[in-house]
Amino acid sequence: MEKKWAVKSVLALATTLLMSGTVVNSVKAAKFPIEYDNHKKPVKGGTLRVGVSENGVFKGVFADVLRSDAPTSEVAQFGEISLFRVNDDYTYAKGGLANVSIDYGKKEATVKLKKNAGWSDGQPLEAKDLEYTYEVAANRATGSADYNGQLQAIEGIKEYHDGKADKISGLEIKDKKTLVIHFKELEPEIKFPHAGYILSTAMPYHYLKDVPFDKLASSDKLQEHPLFYGPFKIKNMVRGESIEWVPNKYYGGKKPNVSKVDVEMVSPSKSAAAMRANKFDVLLYENGSTYNKVRKLSQYVVLGEKAKYYSYLGFKVGRVNDKGESVIDRKTPVQNRALRQAMGYALNTDQFDKKFSYGLAYRANTIVPDVFGKYNNHKAKGYPLDLKKANKLLDKAGFRMQKDGYRTLPNGKKFTLKLLAPMGSGPMNDRTAIDVYFEQWKKLGSKLN
Repeated sequence: MEKKWAVKSVLALATTLLMSGTVVNSVKAAKFPIEYDNHKKPVKGGTLRVGVSENGVFKGVFADVLRSDAPTSEVAQFGEISLFRVNDDYTYAKGGLANVSIDYGKKEATVKLKKNAGWSDGQPLEAKDLEYTYEVAANRATGSADYNGQLQAIEGIKEYHDGKADKISGLEIKDKKTLVIHFKELEPEIKFPHAGYILSTAMPYHYLKDVPFDKLASSDKLQEHPLFYGPFKIKNMVRGESIEWVPNKYYGGKKPNVSKVDVEMVSPSKSAAAMRANKFDVLLYENGSTYNKVRKLSQYVVLGEKAKYYSYLGFKVGRVNDKGESVIDRKTPVQNRALRQAMGYALNTDQFDKKFSYGLAYRANTIVPDVFGKYNNHKAKGYPLDLKKANKLLDKAGFRMQKDGYRTLPNGKKFTLKLLAPMGSGPMNDRTAIDVYFEQWKKLGSKLN
């Protein structure tokens, strides 16, 4: 960013919510503002330098319904945005590039596009683009991951997917800016924009209509020269590494003040050094380790919000059969509810998060994170550290403590549990962190490996 810009830049991150199985407590993650205002008059022009803290490169498929990698979503957000605004309770709000109205009696949803919304080549954003996006998502040849159980609630979409119809009968173009979606049934969660029933992005039909569905993801029109309806469009790109964005003058929303946004991938291991050297004005998606190294830099402000996410430690009590159904048919000690509860009460995640997550993670109190406001049961306490209660649960359930310090099953046989941890960069992938779990569970007389 040029010196005439803001006195301070911003360092953005999202906190994560950690939940190990059903284990929860009241540790609070660090609280950050979600925006920064330096109270100065905005300066038009200049370049915003953005670093995306991510291992690897972005694949560069600039179509949300065909994308398979998170890095591309991260770098694409300057041109590819959601069509909808969202209320504080995560329902559809008015004022986006498109508005949604739902008629539960008629089992239909109406999507109406903003009149002046347009693609970066000057063509208007139309209902035909919305219809085409559903066809791309539902066509078997594209292999889109967006074709899920929610989309299958649309009339005729399964027939289209199976090749029995050329069009999706449940999609009705009312006029150039209005698409009506007819559903077989309407579920209550359809009122949430990210529930999967209504797609939140669009693809340009006029630009892509001649590209075969099975060639779309690999086409130059999506990888080299994509169109966007968001505030920016691509001017230059080094595939997988960096993108130079410039304003899209046909964008239907508020025009950006900056003349250019330079976005560059940077590995997490080099992110802190880059920020100390003032290489970027903004760093997105930094991890806890980077945050810990740069949080005191005076030239940056730390912004963040709670992620709509939790990680968990689960118990394997069954399998998935050939029909994709969950079947509880394994004879295992963890089928005993008291054992699962005891293992939860044995963990001290307050201390765990402080040591391994730099205060950015905290325990959930239910499987609905508290970031969802009124949908979370704020009165639920969950499973704070309580070794006394944990041992009582096991005693009552018949798990007898033996002289060697380990318990036996209620039938008198010895038992051992196995913990599997995925590869990655999270706290549960640190061997020292895993040993903390083992130490706590050993206090219950549980043997693990």
